[in-house]
Amino acid sequence: MKKGEKAFVIVIISTIVIIIVQLILGQSMLAHFEVIEKRQMVEDLRNIENGIEWNIRGLDLIVKDWAYWDDTYNFMQTKSSAFIQSNLIGSVFENLKVNLIIFIDNNGEIFWGTAYNLTTKEMTPLPQSLNVHIQPNSNIFKSCLEKNGLRGIVILERATLFSMYPILTSEGKGPSTGFLLMGRYLDFQLNDIKAMLGKNFSVYILGVELERVEGELFYEGIYIKPLNENIIGYRVLKDVYGKDALVIELAESRWIYREGVVHVFYFAFATLSCTTLIGVGIFLIFKHGILGDIERVDKELERIGESGDITARVSVKGDDEISNMCKIINGMLDKLEKAQAKLQEERVSAIGETAKIIAHDLRNPLQSIVNNVYLIEEKVRSYKTLQPDLLEKLDSIKLQINYMDKIVSDLYYYGETLQIIKKEIDLCNFIRDTLSYTPVSPNVKTEIFCEEGLKVVSDPIILRRVLANIILNAVQAMPEGGKLIIGGVREGEEVVLTVTDTGRGIPRELQEKVFEPLFTTKSKGMGLGLAVCKRLIEFLGGKITFYSMEGVGTTFTITLPLSNVK
Repeated sequence: MKKGEKAFVIVIISTIVIIIVQLILGQSMLAHFEVIEKRQMVEDLRNIENGIEWNIRGLDLIVKDWAYWDDTYNFMQTKSSAFIQSNLIGSVFENLKVNLIIFIDNNGEIFWGTAYNLTTKEMTPLPQSLNVHIQPNSNIFKSCLEKNGLRGIVILERATLFSMYPILTSEGKGPSTGFLLMGRYLDFQLNDIKAMLGKNFSVYILGVELERVEGELFYEGIYIKPLNENIIGYRVLKDVYGKDALVIELAESRWIYREGVVHVFYFAFATLSCTTLIGVGIFLIFKHGILGDIERVDKELERIGESGDITARVSVKGDDEISNMCKIINGMLDKLEKAQAKLQEERVSAIGETAKIIAHDLRNPLQSIVNNVYLIEEKVRSYKTLQPDLLEKLDSIKLQINYMDKIVSDLYYYGETLQIIKKEIDLCNFIRDTLSYTPVSPNVKTEIFCEEGLKVVSDPIILRRVLANIILNAVQAMPEGGKLIIGGVREGEEVVLTVTDTGRGIPRELQEKVFEPLFTTKSKGMGLGLAVCKRLIEFLGGKITFYSMEGVGTTFTITLPLSNVK
């Protein structure tokens, strides 16, 4: 073992021992911070409980004020409509922030009552579940009389804060003519409590909205459940009957615990730094010296490998074994780059030679066709009666001859600078015309979507060659039939031509080779079609891309710049 390695091992072992000691001390300190955190949660839950209790007490003052009022006392005897119209209207519910006002006679029967929706500002029927609590000989009236008032929580269709008092005169004298009950739906009051306390919490009905309370029973009626990022506390509230009814759920960030973690970390770091300063210094020299250079070279090589850019080089620093290794790697990359350039040159040369052979074989018969068309046209024109339809067909043949001649020329001069002759093209008519001269199987349905009147300035022969080739490829990809969709639109500063088929799609592993010369998956063909298309579109100042999914189809997209658009 080398000395550097020994020093490294000593530093590691010493560090591990100190870390173990710090972990033991740290756990003890963190346990203390967790207790503080739980106590803070208990205090926050109690504050929320107090907020609800304050709301109930506020309601209690309102109910007592109304119950000890001569007008209310007289209303229970006369059921005056004037009292209802003056005091039991929507604005009163809104000012008092109550949802229920119920007058009950001494027999336990509802004398008058209604509910009010503070959101929609509409009177609504009383909850059906109210009958369970308000009925003759109910203990709730007995408790109200014994305690001279009753307040708390009751579960109707929803959690409700209520207060009830016997109805007496303004001087508090009887006999009582009944009872006054007012209620507030808790969910309407929560926002005020949240705003007052600055806490975001939830309240659930136990057994309905929450089956059971999870967590550790930390204090009477308070359960706490620490999580990774948050700590959740639950406070169980009892209803007016003394039964568990509601659960307050409060989730808070574990900032106290995290502060403890930070303090423990700093304490451990300080201790560790003081006891291992010399060892860390040796380790840093080792790491930022030898290991630093190795890591740098490793990252640069990984970056070159991921990008596939063999023109990139590893930076050479210093004059040691690592820098010598970098020079060797760069030399290998130089050789690889030259070999790839040579291979590409040979491929292009092979394509050029093949193109010349094809061009040579096609030139003579093509010239013969040109001559014969010329002779036929001359003979037709010599007739006394001209035949326009025949001349039109001859013109069509000459157009296709020019098209074929352009193809032969493009193949022959592959790798050479092409001559571009730009003309104004009506894109929609151009698409229809190209499609009409391209053989399409009868079982392939064609659709054209094009912006009418859209014109582009480009070389029509080159563009026709590309579009026809892509259409033909699309048709060949659908031997059993399908749909061919050709589109032409203007998008921002570009014109976009798309050709979509519903064929077999291109396998994912072959997609990166689609535009390579001499690559083909067909049993026949030289694999020049798409390579030529790409080159021709780039000569026109545009670009060609595609998207394909196996079993779904393929879309080729030709994009021309705005400078070519009229």
